[in-house]
Amino acid sequence: MRSLLFQVFLVLVLLVSRPVRAELPEIRIGFINELTGPVASLGAVCASGIEIAMNTYAPGGQVQGIPVRLVIGDARDDVGATLSEFRRMVDLERVHAVASIRSKSAIPINPLAEKSKIPVLGVVGSPEFLKTNKYAVRIFASPERQARFEADLAKRQGKRRAAIVMLEDEFTAALGRNLGAELRSSGVDVVYNETVLPQETDFSTVISRVKRNGADAVYAHLLTRTGLFVRKFRELGAEGQIYAWYWIQQPEQMQAAGESALEGLIFSEIDSDKPRFKEAYHASYPGKEYNAAAYLCYVTMAAALQAAAAPDARASADTLREAITNIREVSLLDGPVAFKDREIQFELAARRFVRGKAEPLD
Repeated sequence: MRSLLFQVFLVLVLLVSRPVRAELPEIRIGFINELTGPVASLGAVCASGIEIAMNTYAPGGQVQGIPVRLVIGDARDDVGATLSEFRRMVDLERVHAVASIRSKSAIPINPLAEKSKIPVLGVVGSPEFLKTNKYAVRIFASPERQARFEADLAKRQGKRRAAIVMLEDEFTAALGRNLGAELRSSGVDVVYNETVLPQETDFSTVISRVKRNGADAVYAHLLTRTGLFVRKFRELGAEGQIYAWYWIQQPEQMQAAGESALEGLIFSEIDSDKPRFKEAYHASYPGKEYNAAAYLCYVTMAAALQAAAAPDARASADTLREAITNIREVSLLDGPVAFKDREIQFELAARRFVRGKAEPLD
């Protein structure tokens, strides 16, 4: 009898003494968006992607039974405002990770994020993004990959003489350097290369030089000035195929250019033509214009939430940080996408404006 009682006692002791897996009481993710200011339209589209990700991967505001709190910040297209929002998120809201939609907001917070050991998931092309923060994760294509894609496109279209016009910006500068090298290695002669200031509004001198050099391929990577450049290019009767990046499909850029000036323009972007995601987008936002910004912000938020869903990730802030920075794959509505060396491996796509609409390039 004593032996039986001892065995029962031993079993109870073992059950009580078994370690209980520690878990965070709440997962807090900050997202620095553009809610007001000159690029608020970008932020509005981004917000829709964030919401779809939350509804899909954190239904009821929870991941694996743990509440998820989303803390939204407004960069306002201003570095000072971005830094203030980041400090608020880290010092007051105690977030475990931060996401950002632009290089202009992600790069300034990078040193602070690394010091605070906060992972940053950024829709960022700048080559410095991953170099200056070991906890940074890129949700975009690198300048090297973008340059190879664009140079190959020009070669396939038989272009021989290229002009590169870039806005003075860390990302576009890196893209311009890589694009020039890739074009030359593809047999395309770079006949003109110009960097313009962000305040530039009259591109007459630049365009006259493009015309003088006889470029048949004109790369206009001018971010918020792309629409103005395209309009002026057409008004001055310049010829040559214009190639741009996905910024040109933002409503304010399309309006600045005008439909007739956009006709035939080719732009490259992350391949966001994903039927299941687009179905979810149009079901949630009927009649709202769709572009790649919605998909990029959806993927960014999905990656953070899926990293947090891993059993070992939820034990502490340290394990969650490790799960995010070491993410290998994100499972999306249209299938998985891999990560390599803290950079997502998106496919790129080219589109052409036809009667005011962006159509896939044949």
